[in-house]
Amino acid sequence: MVKSKKFVLINIISIVIFIVILLEVIYRGFLINVDYGINNFILLFENNFTYGLSNILAFIFDTLSIMLITLVLCIYFWFRYQRKKESIFFACTMVLTAVITLILKETVKRARPFNALVNENTFSFPSGHVTASVVFFGLLCYIVLRNSKSYAIKLITILISGLFVLLISFSRLFLNVHWFSDILGGLFLGLFISSGCIIVFEYLWGDQNGK
Repeated sequence: MVKSKKFVLINIISIVIFIVILLEVIYRGFLINVDYGINNFILLFENNFTYGLSNILAFIFDTLSIMLITLVLCIYFWFRYQRKKESIFFACTMVLTAVITLILKETVKRARPFNALVNENTFSFPSGHVTASVVFFGLLCYIVLRNSKSYAIKLITILISGLFVLLISFSRLFLNVHWFSDILGGLFLGLFISSGCIIVFEYLWGDQNGK
């Protein structure tokens, strides 16, 4: 119950901030100036290494790729550790994330930056890569912290997960396929979805250790 209360707080804060960002995007508030400023500033980091790394991350955390990775990971959890309910929870949450992101993109219909380094055919807000990465690594951390007794494994999982989310966020800005507010929206939308689904999971199966 204590953990659930913490996730409820995260859930409420993240949806409030997301709504504020969404309204800023729709009504073109002060964030538009920040978007343009960062869009121009990020050009200073343009080089072959960051371009290559950004494209690799874009491919790995594309919707189809992340779904395949999720499927493999869930199968591993299911058969290696018998975490059947956690595996189903993980997979369903990732599918839900993709659906919510698509609906928001098609509803807001925000154009991507004019100086994108790669072609993207979908709308800009929120960043699907960032949203999916926050949910994916958030759930991964939750499952590891829930089941592992090793402090080292828990710490490494958190650090690597945080690093990947930061790298993915930067890569989307570097490729100029997203505005900064798209990244912020993706971060807080991902927190809202992951914390909300964790609350539901703990309510249904919190005392059963996911088996």
